[in-house]
Amino acid sequence: LGVFLKPLKDSPQIVHYMTQFGQVPLLGIFIGMVVTFIVQSSSAATGMIITLAALGLIDFQGAFCLALGTNIGTTITAQIASVGTNLTARRAAWAHTLFNVFGALYMYLLLFVKVDGDPIFLRFINTITPGNAFVGENLARHIANAHTIFNILNAIVLFPLIGFLAKVTEVIVPGKL
Repeated sequence: LGVFLKPLKDSPQIVHYMTQFGQVPLLGIFIGMVVTFIVQSSSAATGMIITLAALGLIDFQGAFCLALGTNIGTTITAQIASVGTNLTARRAAWAHTLFNVFGALYMYLLLFVKVDGDPIFLRFINTITPGNAFVGENLARHIANAHTIFNILNAIVLFPLIGFLAKVTEVIVPGKL
C-alpha cells in the first residue's frame, strides 16, 4: 500500500492542504497526521513541512502544528504492523499512539499560552535557536529543534504516566496475558 501512495508526497494537492490548513492549529495537526498516514513516513512529511516553511509558504506555528500531526501519523505503521498479532504487540501499538496523541494535545493547548504574543513553547524554541522564526529567519532549524525538543519533553512529561497509559491500552485492547 505504501509503495503506491508515496508518490502523493509530491502532489500539489497535498502541498495545498498543508499550506492552507497548517495555519489553523487543529486542522494543521489533522493534515500533518493524514499526510503522514498517506506517505507512511514521518521523515518524508517532516521534510515537506521544512521545505514549505523554507519557501515561505507556512509560518513557524503552522509548521509546528503540521509536525505535531506527523507525530500522530507515524503511529499508523505500528498499528498496521500489530494487526493479527498478539495482545502485547497490539497494546504496544496503542501505547505509541496514545503517547503521541497526548503529547500533541497538551502542545496544542500550550499554543494558547502566550509570552509577548507568541506561544510559550515556540517562544522557548525561538530563544534557544539562532534567528527569529517569527519573522521567517532560520525556519528549518527552528522546526527541527521544536520537533526534537517536543519529543524529549513528551517523554519526560509522560514518563510518570506510564501506568495510566498501560491501563488505557488495556481498556482499548482488552484481554488477559
